[in-house]
Amino acid sequence: MVTALMLYLLIHRYTYEQKQAEDEIENYRRRLESIISSSNDIIFLKDKDFRYLIANKAHEKLFNVKVTDIIGKTDFDFMPKDVAEECRRSDEETLKYGSIKRKEYSGSRYFHVIKHRVVDTSGNVGIVGVIRDITDYRHAMMKITCQQTKSEQTIDDITTR
Repeated sequence: MVTALMLYLLIHRYTYEQKQAEDEIENYRRRLESIISSSNDIIFLKDKDFRYLIANKAHEKLFNVKVTDIIGKTDFDFMPKDVAEECRRSDEETLKYGSIKRKEYSGSRYFHVIKHRVVDTSGNVGIVGVIRDITDYRHAMMKITCQQTKSEQTIDDITTR
């Protein structure tokens, strides 16, 4: 009788601790998902075959494609071919060199792109990326540069009279 009671208590304790661990993992996953989905930057995780494992809502705005329709797909499934080819090239560079950081132009938009090769605990290789639309910043900088050039020209005109 004592052995059966001890066995019951051990199983109950193990089950309780297992449930607590599962709850902690789920809470962590939800927090991480909340951070990713609330970002205005495009955030993604791709596998070694360049299929999306994680994508956030910023994809929806830029590509007019629901996140659920992106998961499991490659860039070629929802982007224009020339854009998808450029993404593939930078993904391949990321896998080869470990990371990339650059500015890219596509259509009428400017982007700051950061990608890193990642390896999970099972040894699976993938790519994590953050892409920020810097078009408004770029236009503001061009406007400032233009105004600065005009100001310098005005000063030159005044001082040469």
